[in-house]
Amino acid sequence: MLKGKKSPLLPPLKLFREILRAHRQLPALQRSLGDSYVKQEFKLHKNADNPIHIVGFLQSWQDYLQMISEGQWKDYKLSKQELDKMSPEQVGQLYELMKETQNF
Repeated sequence: MLKGKKSPLLPPLKLFREILRAHRQLPALQRSLGDSYVKQEFKLHKNADNPIHIVGFLQSWQDYLQMISEGQWKDYKLSKQELDKMSPEQVGQLYELMKETQNF
């Protein structure tokens, strides 16, 4: 998670659009991979009804948007603390994503 002042959470559709817009500054391969991943995640969470999960989901994606917008994605390293907070499913997704990016 990025440090600093937190902005109010964006509504889901606005956040989704802003992320896709921010991806335009990425190289073509990263943009393609990022766009498809974002679309998949938002689709999977479209019908979430747990407010705690919704807020966590939106906050994580808003932090991601800030990182992409500020160009911090190039040097970002996932901390052990962030990794420890992930569920086994999230760690598995991260591993699959890592494998997929190595194919490029």
